[in-house]
Amino acid sequence: MSAWKNRTLEKVIDEMGGELHSQYTLSYSPSGDVSDGYHEINVTVDRKDLTVRARPGYFIEAPGG
Repeated sequence: MSAWKNRTLEKVIDEMGGELHSQYTLSYSPSGDVSDGYHEINVTVDRKDLTVRARPGYFIEAPGG
């Protein structure tokens, strides 16, 4: 049976669209001197009904590296 005939694909697209409209994007800029290397990211929220999706960290390369 075609995905279009049973509306499976349409349902998935609708769910994705609903999720995208309820997301927030946060950014962070460190202040002061920042050392080269790997820096861990830890994001927490105080609500049980939320899901956090974040990368585990970021890497800063030394100038000229």
